[in-house]
Amino acid sequence: SIAAGLGVVLGAVFLMPAITSLVASVFVDEVADHVEREHYPAERPGTALPLGLAMTEGIKTALLTILVYLIALPFVFIAGAGFIAFFIATAWLLGREYFELAAMRFRSPAEAKAMRKHNAAIVFAAGLLIAAFVSIPIVNLATPLFGMAFMVHMHKRLSGPRPELIERERKTSVPVV
Repeated sequence: SIAAGLGVVLGAVFLMPAITSLVASVFVDEVADHVEREHYPAERPGTALPLGLAMTEGIKTALLTILVYLIALPFVFIAGAGFIAFFIATAWLLGREYFELAAMRFRSPAEAKAMRKHNAAIVFAAGLLIAAFVSIPIVNLATPLFGMAFMVHMHKRLSGPRPELIERERKTSVPVV
């Protein structure tokens, strides 16, 4: 009975990112809308993902998470390696999920995936921060909010400067030092 209880707790810990991804896919658009209105008011807002596409992406990510965790599972039997393997897997999965959800508000799914692959190291590094966040008990319940808000900023940054939003250099007769 102790082993069963331990199994349930460990299972919940390992499946938290999969569950987070599935839940996040449903309501991340509200978070993204808020971030875009608050921090990027001069830019065109993103388009909310259709519920079907959001659910499909969430289910695909949840299934991929389970597959990746099953692959990482043998590392649990090597002291310390299990934690590292699961943390890296979580970082990759959550970075991938939230970046694509943020990017698909402005791009097709294929373009979002291509952009993620082109910026794989940056997206993975951002995923490390989200994985650290999801590792903190109780705080991890806010992971969808943090992850999506963070990745909206990352997507905007990686999309590059918008020339039409940059203030033109002011002409003045006063020399600038």
